[in-house]
Amino acid sequence: MWSTEPIAWNKIPQLANLLRTQRERLGLTPERVAQALKLPVGAYIRLEKAGLMPEEPTLRRACMLLGLDYASVMARMGNKADKATRS
Repeated sequence: MWSTEPIAWNKIPQLANLLRTQRERLGLTPERVAQALKLPVGAYIRLEKAGLMPEEPTLRRACMLLGLDYASVMARMGNKADKATRS
């Protein structure tokens, strides 16, 4: 299932960079983040390399884990998230 608020494909590299940068800032490994998100490590690594479009629930969980506000991330990607559903 694709996100109900799809991110334009040309914004996926920007999203991937944001997730990777924040993970590194927190001192987490891709393996640890993948484990916490209950994803295969390869899938998470593809997400960070802009080779995978995350589903909305996965992106919400990743934002929460990495200390990012989902609505702010979506706004940076050119999408508006409902303020009532902020993570």
